[in-house]
Amino acid sequence: MINLNYNNKDTSLQVTPIPPLLSSYRAGWQNMCLQYHDQPPHDISSHIASQHKVVIFGTQNNPIRAERSLDGYRREEQIINGDIIIVPVSVTHSCRSNDRVKAIVLALNPVAIANIAPDEINPDLVELTPQFARSDPLLHQIGLTLKKELELGTFHGSLYINALFNALAIHLIHKYGLKKVNIEQYLDGLSKVRLDRVLEFIDENLENQIQLIDLASIAGINQYYFSRLFKKSMGVPPYKYVTEQRINQAKQLLKQTDLNVLDIAIACGFTHSSHLARHFKRLVGISPQVFRKNSSKIVL
Repeated sequence: MINLNYNNKDTSLQVTPIPPLLSSYRAGWQNMCLQYHDQPPHDISSHIASQHKVVIFGTQNNPIRAERSLDGYRREEQIINGDIIIVPVSVTHSCRSNDRVKAIVLALNPVAIANIAPDEINPDLVELTPQFARSDPLLHQIGLTLKKELELGTFHGSLYINALFNALAIHLIHKYGLKKVNIEQYLDGLSKVRLDRVLEFIDENLENQIQLIDLASIAGINQYYFSRLFKKSMGVPPYKYVTEQRINQAKQLLKQTDLNVLDIAIACGFTHSSHLARHFKRLVGISPQVFRKNSSKIVL
């Protein structure tokens, strides 16, 4: 029996003929690994993994003919674009594909998935059920969005990846969990005290990598609910708010200092000057250099 750990760079080569075309191995994503594969017809030997695995199929012109075994159950499949399979942690999986396969593979930390569950659910009791090929438009869209974000070099930042992971996790728990979970809906946003604490933390840490788990901890609530309550309070999700605040800070530094654009980018939490420039032009409409040229410096 092959044991896979997707935190290792060459894991997929234990069961696939060729390496993935794209991998998040070096992207610094938390609790999740993404691989994009374009594989010839092949057999995948029986194996188990230390992560939950979601496979999202796409871009094939014709259905994929496959024979799959999950947890001892075998089925012949006709897989079409947008279909998904789910292989929970430690479930045995093998497959024979008679056609070329293009697919996104998401490997998800099972502990992190369980900890996204609503507070009334014991994380130790969160289990996912194996799923043969089936349609799931939401998982398909999240997978495509994550792939695009990786191709762009995590353009929207870690908070955006966190938000997608949380949406993915709660969908898996709600739809494919062994124990059915009802997701509570909140009509109000964060209390003023909690919101003020969160906004103060963001303002003081714009140059650092701000994680959703940190913001939720400061607010004293579950990550999943935090994102929704924050959006109700501020009108935008956390990742958008943080980006807007970083751009506001960059504008002030461009007007008030002689720092070069790279130093300003780093000071505002962007990875490099072009990262800042792309967000700046998207939100302000012009480049940082043009903004500085058109702005009168404030004499202190």
